[in-house]
Amino acid sequence: MKVENDKLKSTKEAKVTTLRKELDRLNRENDKLKEHKTLSETERRRLSRLEHQAEVNTQKRMEEIKKLVLKGQTLDLAFLVDATGSMQVYSLTVLKEKCNQHE
Repeated sequence: MKVENDKLKSTKEAKVTTLRKELDRLNRENDKLKEHKTLSETERRRLSRLEHQAEVNTQKRMEEIKKLVLKGQTLDLAFLVDATGSMQVYSLTVLKEKCNQHE
């Protein structure tokens, strides 16, 4: 019985020792992760600034493109009116009226 108790005791002690070593290892690993988290926080802030700047640049570029598109959509229109001899039958007033009818 005493031998069995000694075996149980040494088995428990071995388990406790193993658990303590595992706990120490996990604590060290946790400390390393905290250090990396701090670094990644800095990197996250930097990335956030870069993303914000990219968004601002994209908005500016979109406005430039919008202006170019709107500028490209303007239309310069000119009318050439023949007011020589045979066309004098049509007065400018009649031409203006005809143009205004098609607005």
